[in-house]
Amino acid sequence: MFTVDNFKVVFHHTKLHKKAGGNRITVCDIITLNEDGSPRNSIASGISKCNKEDQYNKNMGRKTALGYALNRIFKSNKAMRAKFWKAYFEKRGKID
Repeated sequence: MFTVDNFKVVFHHTKLHKKAGGNRITVCDIITLNEDGSPRNSIASGISKCNKEDQYNKNMGRKTALGYALNRIFKSNKAMRAKFWKAYFEKRGKID
């Protein structure tokens, strides 16, 4: 979780199936914040799905899901996307 301006980014990780080897997904929600910092509403979501035959990697899932979410709302605003990526890497570090 991290914030950029009046936006909050939250990640969720889950399995689609309870059985062993079920597909795992990572969801990234971008939420607008009120002036007092309380959440207002979700404005974009990105979902990254891992094939059941691939090794699950939370960091790769986070980056992929964040990219999808950012492209939904800031597709033509490279400067804003760059702010989010900078905040992400400051929070998470340079993780592959």
